[in-house]
Amino acid sequence: MAAAQARLQSTQVDLSYTRITAPISGRISATALDIGNLVQGGSGAVALTSIVSVDPVHFVFEMSEGEYLAYSDAFGTSLQARADDHAIPTSLRLLNETAFDRQGEIDFVDNAFEASTGTIRIRAVVPNPDRTLVPGLFGKLRLATSQPYQALLIPDRAILSDQANRIVMVVGAEDKVEARPIEPGPLYRGLRVINSGLKPGDRVIVDGLLLARPGQAVTTEDTTVTFDDAS
Repeated sequence: MAAAQARLQSTQVDLSYTRITAPISGRISATALDIGNLVQGGSGAVALTSIVSVDPVHFVFEMSEGEYLAYSDAFGTSLQARADDHAIPTSLRLLNETAFDRQGEIDFVDNAFEASTGTIRIRAVVPNPDRTLVPGLFGKLRLATSQPYQALLIPDRAILSDQANRIVMVVGAEDKVEARPIEPGPLYRGLRVINSGLKPGDRVIVDGLLLARPGQAVTTEDTTVTFDDAS
């Protein structure tokens, strides 16, 4: 009787293996096997199909060591520690989109850098209610790498190079051109942040730079500068 009960228990375990359930909900791929096909396990096993999550989706990207350390300096703590404490907001866009309208949150930072590339793997969770995001697509992700601050921005084309220095042409007193050395910062939505060298109210020459010479009197015309959502 004990042997029969053991065989019954073993057969019940085998029977339980014939019912396959998905560990996640999502979209299933084409089936590789149909009912009635002969299958086997072990090294010769064939995958029945694959399934991917569609809402939300995971956006995986790599961050360099320099970017990671800069983030730590800006926030006073590492990205890994911040991700453990609370969700870190991100925004992204697809290659055919211009605005970073898709919002997500970082939910995973790997535990070590890849020695061969000097990068660390990071993952963001992005809602996908319209099913536009398909696993395998490429996109661009935006992650804030500093605390919010007020900055003066000008078009990047207004900045000139003078050997190792960066300068801009400004219109000073008596409408005369002056060369002003500056310290440029990061590029934000098509405009360059100016860390030092300019102050609010300075008139920066954006167009016609080839005709502008220091000390030359010029006639100015105001223009409107807008952000570039594609940057």
